[in-house]
Amino acid sequence: MITFLTAILACQLVRGDIPTIDNFGNQYEMSFRTIWNSFLGMYQIMSSENWTQILYAATEFQTQYHVAWISATFFIAWFIVANSNVRFGLNTDCLAVVLSMFIAIIVQCPCRIILINTAREYRRH
Repeated sequence: MITFLTAILACQLVRGDIPTIDNFGNQYEMSFRTIWNSFLGMYQIMSSENWTQILYAATEFQTQYHVAWISATFFIAWFIVANSNVRFGLNTDCLAVVLSMFIAIIVQCPCRIILINTAREYRRH
């Protein structure tokens, strides 16, 4: 429900400013021309899946109107609010940070081991 309300606000804020295809041939799927497209864009920001593409497109095409900072603030605020657990009354931010750090360490360890082993083999030859 809140995503739908923010989609309506985003549709009014950005409608018509982001083209579907720009002068260089780049295609923008989230143009915020309709409520449905706006809802998908706000859901993309909420899921944090390539959300900066929407942010950069909005600021790029609204710079000429000198309102890029408004849309940037709106999208960043929605990203923070949508990804916080405070709205559910849970104080699990610390747990989420620790879990994210743990996952980052697990993902980076194999890469570091491979790099260290490669460097050792390079030194031998």
